[in-house]
Amino acid sequence: MSVDSLNPDDPNYDEEEDGVVFDSYTPLLTPEQFKAQIAPLIREYFENGDSKEFIKSVQKFEYGNKWGECIVSLINHSLEKKV
Repeated sequence: MSVDSLNPDDPNYDEEEDGVVFDSYTPLLTPEQFKAQIAPLIREYFENGDSKEFIKSVQKFEYGNKWGECIVSLINHSLEKKV
């Protein structure tokens, strides 16, 4: 359905569609955007150790199929701290 269908002067206008709400779509992040967003969250997690806060912060973002990269970033950061 297009926005034009909500114009009452449009010959295809349908009164039943008058209360339609359009949702916005947030595109998935690029790898660079993902790394820029996840890095401070990981640093904060390793500084504070608050896993519940980390999970809550991470769930705010639309990572789509990048959850594996999140795990890899966590492991890499932990290995770097051990060295």
